[in-house]
Amino acid sequence: MEWGYNIPYFITGMLNLHPREAIKIRSSENKDDFVKFYDQMVQEES
Repeated sequence: MEWGYNIPYFITGMLNLHPREAIKIRSSENKDDFVKFYDQMVQEES
């Protein structure tokens, strides 16, 4: 069980994106690699 705020959901929210990518990363092995996730999300926005 996870408690508290999920950073990937925060990132997608700040970028005004649907949280589908956050859902994917939270169920992957790299679920705590927030910097890589942020970089991917920003790169997709450009």
